Amino acid sequence: MPSKVLTLDTINDPVKTMEYAVRGTVPQAADKITEMIAKGDKTFPFEKVLYCNIGNPHSVGQKPITFYREVMSLVDNVALLEHPKALEFFKPDVLARAAELKANMGGGTGAYSHSQGVKFIRQDVAKFIEKRDGFPANPDDIFLTAGASTAIFRIFQTLIAKPTDAILIPIPQYPIYSAAVTLLSGEQLGYQMDEDKGWGLDMPELRRVMAAGRAKGLSPKALVIINPGNPVGNTLSWDDLVELVKFCQAESLVLLADEVYQENIYTEKPFHSLKKVVRSLGADFDDFELVSFHSTSKGMIGECGRRGGY
Repeated sequence: MPSKVLTLDTINDPVKTMEYAVRGTVPQAADKITEMIAKGDKTFPFEKVLYCNIGNPHSVGQKPITFYREVMSLVDNVALLEHPKALEFFKPDVLARAAELKANMGGGTGAYSHSQGVKFIRQDVAKFIEKRDGFPANPDDIFLTAGASTAIFRIFQTLIAKPTDAILIPIPQYPIYSAAVTLLSGEQLGYQMDEDKGWGLDMPELRRVMAAGRAKGLSPKALVIINPGNPVGNTLSWDDLVELVKFCQAESLVLLADEVYQENIYTEKPFHSLKKVVRSLGADFDDFELVSFHSTSKGMIGECGRRGGY
């Protein structure tokens, strides 16, 4: 018999060492318990497992917004747009939006689009950003992705070119960042957020981590900030964000802004996008390197399974 090619001894080491905790031991145990309950096991003091390991709004009871679902059904089945009874089943604004999307998506939803995503949709995203921040946004700077996770992996693949390349990651963090660094054979430099400041920035800690990383021969290339925070739900102040931008410019770091929870604010501090902060700092920051991530999986939409982001 020929030997197997894929074994624990032969597969890529980073695949074996990478950990993605929200999909790890605890949810795997929950899956087993769910299966046991479904088979009639009565040994547990509950009848149902509620999965809170990951932000998955619809799975815990958030209802889909009907406008989005109806528009998607029409765009996927455009014959319904021409149906003589369409107005009996769909409201005019739904029909108008579906028709607009159909007209701007050559080949429909089943066709390949531009590598950055359908330009008409990128133009809509740019309008959203302009309305939010008060500064122009260029659709050609926007990449539509299958959720923010895909965008994060793409950026990390671009940034990490050698084993000594390092990414600064906040602690606590959402574990996609440490997982991506491990998978791509880079180095993680974890910096602690300041719990006493409501999980605010600790600039001396950032400087300490940078210096320690460089002393070890590492090349820090980017810094991740999660705002609003995941998992702690903090919102960073304007002053913290300004200081962070200035730090990244001084240290030649690409700033990676995870802003997917910008509609979910649980503090008295308002959300400020880093795009707005950078543009507010004037011409000295025109060439500042910023990548921001957003997603349809959170906020009021919560469509995690649809995989939409930029």
